[in-house]
Amino acid sequence: MTNEQINIAIAEACGWEKEFYDYADIADYCNDLNAMHEAEKLVKEEQIVPYISALHEVVLGCPNSYDEEPSFWHNDVFDLCYTTARQRAEAFLRTMGKWEEASK
Repeated sequence: MTNEQINIAIAEACGWEKEFYDYADIADYCNDLNAMHEAEKLVKEEQIVPYISALHEVVLGCPNSYDEEPSFWHNDVFDLCYTTARQRAEAFLRTMGKWEEASK
């Protein structure tokens, strides 16, 4: 997805309706950690583990599932703390089921 597509998808997940907004008013979720922080507030308790798993895959390039007690704390948590807004945006949309793979 392009940054513009990501920003629109997150805005819609945050309650924006297409017919009522101007694209210029949408936050730049791909480049603004504060905007992503606000979007991340929508992650429900039952979505926290899938969100962390999606973030792990986006950042470290390998899928992981933390269905049980996370075992990654010693190695990967530092990397996850320094994720970019773009990485968080992708993981957020994957968690919400709104991520679209690029067309070939």
